[in-house]
Amino acid sequence: MKGISKNFVLTALAVLLSFVAVQAGTPKKGNDPRIQNRDNTLTVAFLNLNQDKYEIRIYSSNNALVHEAVLVNTPYLSGKVFDFKDSVKDYYRIAVVSEGKTVIEERLFLGNL
Repeated sequence: MKGISKNFVLTALAVLLSFVAVQAGTPKKGNDPRIQNRDNTLTVAFLNLNQDKYEIRIYSSNNALVHEAVLVNTPYLSGKVFDFKDSVKDYYRIAVVSEGKTVIEERLFLGNL
């Protein structure tokens, strides 16, 4: 990695892991630790050392796209927070896509209405 010290990368990774732990509490068994729900606030966070383009897509149970975010050239720590406090209770599918491939996928029950 040009211009990036090993200590910086290790520090960034530690910060990411701390952020996920503080924001989401202890993940439930089987859940991807990069996708966390706390009080219907969804946090998607992951390490992006190559500064690749990622798309976060969230679908309802009937496959309707309800949220979409594009992360382009986000250095090192990439992520987005989505608020589901005023959303209909449903199983939502969260997909993180890069270069046409789904790299992270999780289904969560979210919403208050």
